[in-house]
Amino acid sequence: MSGRLSRSLRVVLFPFLAAQALFPAMWLISVWRKPPTQGDWHHLKTVADHFVAGDWSRLYAVGEQALDPRYFWRYPPFALYLVAPLAWLPEMWAYSVLVAIEILALAVSLWLLRSLEPFRDMRAEWFLAIALSAPMLSTIVTGQSSALIMLCIVGAATLWTRGKVIHACVLLGLLAIKPNWGIVFGLMAIVRREWKGAAAMAGVAVLLCALSLPLGFQLWKDFFGISVGHSFTLAGYEPQKLITLRSFLEGTLGKGDLTLTLWAIAAAALVVVAVLAWRAPGSPLRYLGVGVLLVVSANPYAFFYDALVLAIPATVWWAERDRWSRNPWLIVGALIALIWCSEQWLYSWGVLGGIAGLQWRQPVSLVGLAASIWLVLAAREAMRRSSTRSRPFDSVLVQKTV
Repeated sequence: MSGRLSRSLRVVLFPFLAAQALFPAMWLISVWRKPPTQGDWHHLKTVADHFVAGDWSRLYAVGEQALDPRYFWRYPPFALYLVAPLAWLPEMWAYSVLVAIEILALAVSLWLLRSLEPFRDMRAEWFLAIALSAPMLSTIVTGQSSALIMLCIVGAATLWTRGKVIHACVLLGLLAIKPNWGIVFGLMAIVRREWKGAAAMAGVAVLLCALSLPLGFQLWKDFFGISVGHSFTLAGYEPQKLITLRSFLEGTLGKGDLTLTLWAIAAAALVVVAVLAWRAPGSPLRYLGVGVLLVVSANPYAFFYDALVLAIPATVWWAERDRWSRNPWLIVGALIALIWCSEQWLYSWGVLGGIAGLQWRQPVSLVGLAASIWLVLAAREAMRRSSTRSRPFDSVLVQKTV
């Protein structure tokens, strides 16, 4: 990218992105005026309260029997240990701790990303685009864990780049807490023939499950019998809150056997595309970025705040701009802009639009469709470059680590 074009983009993008600081400022004012009393974070606190008190019978219940009919606990039983400390905190303190953890996790993730893929220019814009995005704001407002997921993946990329593949896979094994994420990176390790790494990931998952044995088997029965099934159907969730290709198809074509069949075929094709990309020579960050794209596009479910983790493949896209063909690179750039703006409209700009009397928002999230196309183009470029490179990945990795 020429210096002139870069300067022109900065003139346009920097003021636009800086203006997005209005929305976290609005959140701070609203929290100061009236502390929040509901949301995902409050459900985590409620689950922690019941768990510590020994009232486990309704932890995985849904519907009228649930602790809160609007939410349900979809994590494996060992995750209860992680939220348990919230039981000893007042509500506002619990919310503040969750928010602080997410902000710290994002800050460390961005610092690690810059060390992995140093930007030659537009660093401020890159930082603002991620930190002030709607998914990050949603993560903070709801008290969710997307920034921690991002930190886990970026930390694994850092270790892997330094040649510590098994250590990286151990870190990725922690994603067993969100099985719909962890299974994708387990598949990646197998495809890359990192057998020891795959065994390490499986070992971490087994260890986490073993830690929950003192809780008894009833919680696991409840988890598989209620939570997993309900996670797959996701009845009652608005299409805009789910960012997968499946949610896009159901939001446009309606729910039914035909839509489910189309999604299954598309998901299988996306898995094949990801496998081809993983087999091509490249950097650990690129492999993990492909994994993120597969998670978002082909999963049965992923929520709006999880779009934050798309910052990883977006970073790869920008850092590798000189190695892409021009048209695919521009198309992916347009898709990233579409994702960023559509989610901003749903969860940030829409707030101001409602005040101004503009109530319309798109009926479905566009993230799943855009991520699917992005994955195909990223895989195409990876395979194109592999045909022109003779050095295997391992030799490149040795040179980088030396």
